[in-house]
Amino acid sequence: MEQSENDERNEDRNEEDERKKGEIEATAISTIEEREPEEVIDFDRETFMTIPIFSGLMVTTLMLIILAIGVNAISEIKSNSRFDDPKGKALVIPMEG
Repeated sequence: MEQSENDERNEDRNEEDERKKGEIEATAISTIEEREPEEVIDFDRETFMTIPIFSGLMVTTLMLIILAIGVNAISEIKSNSRFDDPKGKALVIPMEG
């Protein structure tokens, strides 16, 4: 008795899985014309760029520019290639100009 109930449940699950697979495949291939009207995005009525999102993007861009300028300035710092020996003769570095 239990075996036949389990078999029926498994058949129902298999049929449901096959139906779901068919729905997924149909949805993946469907075009805009075939979709339900609520699934299609109406670009005239939807607001994608609100003021807070735009402000956040502008501030992030400004901060990235400031960071890039700072990293570039730090990378351009040149250290001395020669150092003065306190017991020896004074180091003379000619001025470039």
